Amino acid sequence: MTEYSLHTLRERLDTHLGEIDEQARTRFTVETTERLHKALSGALDRWDDLSDEQQATLADAILYVVDVDDAEHDAESPVGLDDDVDIVRTALAAVAPDIDV
Repeated sequence: MTEYSLHTLRERLDTHLGEIDEQARTRFTVETTERLHKALSGALDRWDDLSDEQQATLADAILYVVDVDDAEHDAESPVGLDDDVDIVRTALAAVAPDIDV
């Protein structure tokens, strides 16, 4: 299993939020990004209580979200964050089902 640094994952989330804020000024994109980040950050708060498999699931979701040029480019497509929301919802169901996006 790949080792994931809690600090690095939080740093990547923070950097991504700044990039999205700069790239896309539409209210929907910023609000959706902030919801994703809030949910993921809440799940990261439980990092030490997660199994290795759950940590990997959460880390993979974060790394997907911070890749702005994934299945749909986050800032250039009107549905750019839809795939991110789906990935995060799936990950949260496995690691923190009480947290919603």
